[in-house]
Amino acid sequence: MNRKLMIPAAVGVLLSCLMVGCANYGKISPALERTEKPTVRELQENWENYAIHYADWRSVGWTGGIIFDPKADDKTLFGEKWMKVEDEKTLTQLITSIEAKNPDPRLHRILGPNDAFYGYLYLGPRRDYVNVFVKVIDSNSLRVSDLQPRILGIR
Repeated sequence: MNRKLMIPAAVGVLLSCLMVGCANYGKISPALERTEKPTVRELQENWENYAIHYADWRSVGWTGGIIFDPKADDKTLFGEKWMKVEDEKTLTQLITSIEAKNPDPRLHRILGPNDAFYGYLYLGPRRDYVNVFVKVIDSNSLRVSDLQPRILGIR
């Protein structure tokens, strides 16, 4: 093969591989502005419309994040170590825990392939302090990883 064609061909193959690999992952969108809808208070008020799970960092005494998965859609969010919220009182305690320990908690959208909406993540620590990954399981399911601190001292 002509040397001038080999480099663009190799770059094309590499980019194709990267795109195929990335198709297996969802993403956490940038934080919603405080004026955008819904707010965490609106999610809390309508808690029965969501399957809700939380990450509990017992070792530091607070909640790391809360997932709100809309029940009305055909999409599912799940994680291995996320714990289910069964009642409004528990949800209120979790939100209070996040807000008491974090000066600026944020609500993020969880998106799947092609930016399809799956739910919300209310995150206590700033997003740049925590690794959280979203992996496609099937056409309607995403797995949200455990929250992993990026800095020392959060565990």
